[in-house]
Amino acid sequence: MIFCEPPSMVPSPMNNNPAVSAKPSESPVVAANILVVDDTASAREPLARLLRLSGYATTCAGDGLEALTVMERRTPDLVLLDLMMPNVDGLSFLRQIRNDPRFARVPVILITAADASEQLAEARGVGVQGCMIKAAFTVPELLERIARTLHPTN
Repeated sequence: MIFCEPPSMVPSPMNNNPAVSAKPSESPVVAANILVVDDTASAREPLARLLRLSGYATTCAGDGLEALTVMERRTPDLVLLDLMMPNVDGLSFLRQIRNDPRFARVPVILITAADASEQLAEARGVGVQGCMIKAAFTVPELLERIARTLHPTN
């Protein structure tokens, strides 16, 4: 299991979402916990670091099987999921969590290099909240999508 560093305690200039309230008189604000699932460390680790710097808590998994183990210990607030992985791929992982009442409502955003329209259509049918192609989005777009997914009424 791959655990990423704890969330940054510094407010993010990108989304002004500190992991802990800056005012000592206020109760601490709990950072949303995002599970990053990608078999490629060179994609997974920078993404997790960006999220921590933006005020989120992160946990990482290298494939769907590892992600299921992580979710047994702590249900994330959001999953960022790659499609093409060994052991349990993204679609299989997605089907399993959608069929488990404990995880069925956890939002999932696909972040994948795959531009396979058939797989993306199937993932949408199983229930993803969004899909982003790795080479085609900017950091602000990703952070905006995450914020909209975590707080749909804002």
